[in-house]
Amino acid sequence: MVKPSTQHFKPYREANNWVDYKEVFMIALEAQNRTHLVDPKHTVVDEDLHQAQQKFPYKVFRDNMLHHEAKSIVKSYAKTKDTALVWQKICETYDKSMSTSLNDDAILQ
Repeated sequence: MVKPSTQHFKPYREANNWVDYKEVFMIALEAQNRTHLVDPKHTVVDEDLHQAQQKFPYKVFRDNMLHHEAKSIVKSYAKTKDTALVWQKICETYDKSMSTSLNDDAILQ
């Protein structure tokens, strides 16, 4: 298990790098045993602990989501800091984006 560090998460600037960013982000969370914080299906047992743990990935989102759409999504969840909902909304937005589709097509060719 790796101690949580924001240095393990790279900035997200360009929509056409979404697929790589998503993979690296999840690898970093797995290494830190924090994937439950972005899993909307996760059942929370200890609400206080869960809220405390969410502060770290939310800070990562605030610091590293530099693309304008992602930044807007993160800011919209500033009160709740629900990282599972933030991640779900960011994934929905970028998984369906045109630049992601074009980048995937270019990789396949």
